Amino acid sequence: MLGLYATRMPYYEWYLPRYGITVEAVYRSPRSYAYTDLHGTARTASVPGNAPTRRVAYHPDRPGEAFAAYSWIRKVLRTLFCLAFLLVGLSLFAFNVYMAVDGFQRG
Repeated sequence: MLGLYATRMPYYEWYLPRYGITVEAVYRSPRSYAYTDLHGTARTASVPGNAPTRRVAYHPDRPGEAFAAYSWIRKVLRTLFCLAFLLVGLSLFAFNVYMAVDGFQRG
């Protein structure tokens, strides 16, 4: 379950800059950038960094949930890490199922 949640971030990092709306966000505080959606509503994005501005992307149906628009190299590395995390979790789950089945067959 945690592995599936971990793959959520790379999915949105790839999907939103391409199919969503990308805007410039202004630094407010650590991990907080302010941006304005298409309807003129001021929103806050929880994005790491301390640059004066950052590009963030959001879906038009969910403007309150914004993600940072990273370079493709960073997105590839993050995706590989999250997929490895998912595969480790799936392998541990498969091992637990195997041990349970083996335990029931012996007992």
